[in-house]
Amino acid sequence: MRVLFLEMTARVLKNVLHRKMRRTMRRVRGLSQEPFKMVIIETFNLVLGNTNSQKSKLFWQYAQAEVNSKFFSSYTHQSGLTREELDPECYWRNLLPLSDLIERLTELTGVKLLPAALRQLRESAQLFEFVDSDVTSVNARPRFMDIIDFSEGMALSEMAQRKSGNERQRLLELACLKYELAAKLNPMNYRTCFQWGKAIIQQIGPEPEWRGSSSLGRLKEACEKLSMAAMLNPEKIDIVVLLADTVFVRGSVSLKLKNVSQAIELFKQSSTHYRSAMSLSQRSGREKSEEMFQKVMQRALELSEGGSSELNGASEMCDALCGVHPLEAPAWMLWATVLFRLAKVSGDLHSHRDFEQYSKQGAQKLYRAMCLADDIIQQVHRIALEMHTKAFVDKKLYLCASDVFAVVYEALFLPRRQEPILGTIPVAPPLPGMLSTSSDDRFYGKQQLHHLLGGLGAGNTESVSSCSTSSEDALTASGADSAVGFLRSKRVSLLLMWGQCLRDYALTRPLGAARNYMYAAAEKFQLAIDVKPTSFDPIISTALSKQGIAIIQLCDVLNGWEKLIHRFSELTKEIRRLDLSGCHIPGALLAWLPKAVPNLASLNLRASDSQEDALAAFALECPHLTSIDVSNTRIKESSIQTLVTRARNLEVLRCEGSDLAPRALHELASLPHLRELYMDRMETSHIRALCGVTWAAVEAG
Repeated sequence: MRVLFLEMTARVLKNVLHRKMRRTMRRVRGLSQEPFKMVIIETFNLVLGNTNSQKSKLFWQYAQAEVNSKFFSSYTHQSGLTREELDPECYWRNLLPLSDLIERLTELTGVKLLPAALRQLRESAQLFEFVDSDVTSVNARPRFMDIIDFSEGMALSEMAQRKSGNERQRLLELACLKYELAAKLNPMNYRTCFQWGKAIIQQIGPEPEWRGSSSLGRLKEACEKLSMAAMLNPEKIDIVVLLADTVFVRGSVSLKLKNVSQAIELFKQSSTHYRSAMSLSQRSGREKSEEMFQKVMQRALELSEGGSSELNGASEMCDALCGVHPLEAPAWMLWATVLFRLAKVSGDLHSHRDFEQYSKQGAQKLYRAMCLADDIIQQVHRIALEMHTKAFVDKKLYLCASDVFAVVYEALFLPRRQEPILGTIPVAPPLPGMLSTSSDDRFYGKQQLHHLLGGLGAGNTESVSSCSTSSEDALTASGADSAVGFLRSKRVSLLLMWGQCLRDYALTRPLGAARNYMYAAAEKFQLAIDVKPTSFDPIISTALSKQGIAIIQLCDVLNGWEKLIHRFSELTKEIRRLDLSGCHIPGALLAWLPKAVPNLASLNLRASDSQEDALAAFALECPHLTSIDVSNTRIKESSIQTLVTRARNLEVLRCEGSDLAPRALHELASLPHLRELYMDRMETSHIRALCGVTWAAVEAG
């Protein structure tokens, strides 16, 4: 507080000294500094109070009144002084560090003191007295006259607008020089920095990318000037908008010059400035706010058509848009589009984890848009159908389509919330021999699944059909309310499409990841069955059929799958490939499953577990088998005999880690079409058994 007190006092004493010097100037007509030195010495000695204590007290009483008058608030009716400082009996000379006060006065008035005098003043201010030789000079301290250079710069900039070519560049260069001089005189004038930055941008021209790295340097210089102006006056929207535009253009030029990391950082900075500009525009009225919103939307659209770097910038722009205008559904829709494009790009360049993360985020933005307006649900449903169609070419899009179907389903049939819950893929319970996964990561526990099924209400009575082109025509012809009602009537269809997308995406993933998606697909089909039990037959057909070839991931944890396949065994006749790898196969399943797939060509029993002879059961009922994988599976000799007898078309047999005996290999050698045999251990007896040597000779060694 004493620092503020000293500064308040110094400024008042400066004004007192200036008034005395002005009176002296009117009285004395000449160029000598001696009369002014005498005024300064007299005032400084009154401040110190070492020569005439009575006169010094009167001087300090006058200074006390002046300080109180200058720093009194008429709004709050309070003084800037404390009670002690307002006391008329208080002698301010004893409250202040006199040496610091004199030094501050010399700074404010331009007075130069002898170094020896300053040193003695600091050592003993209470005993010091100024004499004529202590004041070396009195320098004038004029006010900043940057207005002259600033006005000249403005005039040159205005003239440049009416010129072209070299003359225009020359005038702008002169204007920049004038702004530079004005900034040196008064660096705290935001108008100077703003107009200086504008002049540099005008010098660069409308197409800076053609100038290459030289324009990048000039754009950086313009950004520095505009940043200074924005720092000095952060409430001026014109400055913030021009700064955001300049940083955006600088990012575009950096991208043209292949400086990707710098471009991404600049796009991020520009989105921050645009966010500030949109916040400021909301204070300027609805029209200005709408204009600013459309401007940033256009910037985001420009970036959304580019590659990975531009898409990251577009995502930042959309983040700013939705942050300032959270009730604008088009902003959420655009953000979702950008995220889905990022998912596609990241799926091509990076890991599946990035792809899946972007897909989930895109679906969440669509959900936010649907929560704002029901008519958005129709558009989002159409997006899901388009993704499903494009997924025939790009299989990764099956996941994006499933995420979109998930949020459409939740928006239609579940209570609205801040973020959707159906966009998460469940984790299938672990199979024997596989790493366990925490149950906390599962999408549904049995209790949550039961609660969800109970909340779906009575089943629908319509016939099951996917939302095809005819359905879309009906939606287009209807209004928003009737369109949403039509979609609500297609609950089973939505669940089927959702499950199909999850199933088809699972077919593109390795076994560990595929199990989770197949588990999720099974849940969606089960939901559809619970909604409308009469649609059981078509749902199973959808679950099993895949262009004439079905790949079924059977797990004992999928309640109901065995029952479904057993009940509709006619559908399983189309199955050509069956994957039971890592599964526990109960005896009840082996009693009918091999008979249900008579046309099976490929069988995978890798690391499977069964109390019965699974290989023999399939070999007995599936004569068309051409490929079998029994790696890491216990094999009985009777199984090989059945295999040799029944599966005469076998071409490929994988039995790594299965420890086949030489006698079994000797029998396998009789298969006429066997051309590939995979083992991880081979001894001499195995080789002799495969080479057609009689078994008696093999036993004899």
